[in-house]
Amino acid sequence: MQLLPETARGIALRTGGTRFVVADLRDPEINVRYGSWYLDHLRDHYDGDLRLTLAAYHAGQGNVDRWVAEGGGIAFPETRAYVDEVERVRRVYAKAYPDELGGR
Repeated sequence: MQLLPETARGIALRTGGTRFVVADLRDPEINVRYGSWYLDHLRDHYDGDLRLTLAAYHAGQGNVDRWVAEGGGIAFPETRAYVDEVERVRRVYAKAYPDELGGR
């Protein structure tokens, strides 16, 4: 999972961590746990909208909140490409493992 240090610090504080250091992100267990928490947080923030969740994970929640407030779509071409690719891979995964996504 790719998390900026400031995002990871915020996650640590919100989840009860008090001794987070950036090097913790090299620990796969911590990294995946934080990244998963953040995705879940974004999904809740965007009421389950997968495209907005993915866009915020890629481009930052502040950018996506601004795009939504302005009534526009995903403004960064690289973020649109990222979201499209994740959705494509998700469809491939869903075909290969139809019982694994649990309706999400």
